Amino acid sequence: KGRGLALQQPLAERMLRGGRESLRLEQAQPGTYVDGRWSTVDGGWQIGWGCAAAAYRASIAPCFARVTLTLTDAVVEVAGHKIGTGAYTICAQTAADRLGLPVDRIKVMMGDSGLPPAPVAGGSNNAASISNAVALGCAMVRGQIATAATANPKSPVNGRDPATLTLVDGTLRDADGLVGPLANALARLGGAVKVLAGNEPHSLKPGSLAGARNAQLTLGGGFADPKKLKAAFGAKFVEGCVHRLPREVRVSRIVRAFAAGTIMNPIIARSQLMGGMIRGISSALL
Repeated sequence: KGRGLALQQPLAERMLRGGRESLRLEQAQPGTYVDGRWSTVDGGWQIGWGCAAAAYRASIAPCFARVTLTLTDAVVEVAGHKIGTGAYTICAQTAADRLGLPVDRIKVMMGDSGLPPAPVAGGSNNAASISNAVALGCAMVRGQIATAATANPKSPVNGRDPATLTLVDGTLRDADGLVGPLANALARLGGAVKVLAGNEPHSLKPGSLAGARNAQLTLGGGFADPKKLKAAFGAKFVEGCVHRLPREVRVSRIVRAFAAGTIMNPIIARSQLMGGMIRGISSALL
């Protein structure tokens, strides 16, 4: 109940329609009902279709990140850890996107408790928690650079609103296309900018960020707020076949449609979703 479910209802309907169309159920030959389910026959195979929906909470925890930008590269430090889900890659991609630099110029440091505090990697909160802290740190870096550039009479963007400037391809740009070299902007700040950012999710009570310094894990988002539910949604369609004689069972087709918010890395996300599908089929056929 609540606004969250009401707002997501059209989204769930689009996923269900999309999955049905991908499986081309409308083109299937009319069949019969077997045990309350619609099925058809193809040679010796009895073919049936199943549909299910899924939702998994989208949690986020307080997190700190230190971001340092120099004339040669950028360093992101966070006391996270990698369990095989691509944390280093996602962290580097976030910083590269927000700082306007190639990914190969981003160095990520994790796995050390002496680094800025981060939550445990579990419950699918790691990407959201760390990425938001890194993005906030990059925004703080951009803000310092932009403020210094707009205040310098020799800068091409002198007098501009710092909030309108962005970091793109190693340059500082404004909305009208004026470009200032990033190296010059950094030189005005001594050649480097270092910030420590702490992201406290809006769904958590004030003070949760301080608790993160003492290894107190608190999760926001997800189903914690009944007025605004946050979750990843999925719709699944499976075509299963059973042969009349040897009773051989096959899963001939499976289609799933997902709405998982901002996808940080399509390759990693697709691998995780495919892994879930394979695991589901394996569990069902045991």
